[in-house]
Amino acid sequence: MKYYFTYGTDGQPFVGGWTEVEAPTVNLACAAFRAVHPDKEPGILNCSSAYTEESFLGSCMAGPDGNFRKFCHERRPSRRGVSRNGVLAEKFHILTSTGALNLQLFDCKYEDVRKAAVLQTLEAIFSKH
Repeated sequence: MKYYFTYGTDGQPFVGGWTEVEAPTVNLACAAFRAVHPDKEPGILNCSSAYTEESFLGSCMAGPDGNFRKFCHERRPSRRGVSRNGVLAEKFHILTSTGALNLQLFDCKYEDVRKAAVLQTLEAIFSKH
């Protein structure tokens, strides 16, 4: 399923437009989004709103004027990965304006997904130095 994370006019990673994330669950989509755009406030996504594909395509943002005349900034596809203790993993190859980042997240409780996203982000940051 595809999820859309939209941006407003100020204080977010982009002005207008959106990020697309493909994931089987909203929790994994949010974790993949947070890995690149961490929460400014704990538990609050660093975007204006998050939509399912159906909701987004039914909005005016999917029209010719986009969202504040901006369109897709990033796309994050996922691939179904290997099983760990019977839990299926999702692998994300994230293309951003600052480079690429590979993540592997496991479908689990929301709190665990947030922790996994933070740990994956820290690993990615420190492995580049």
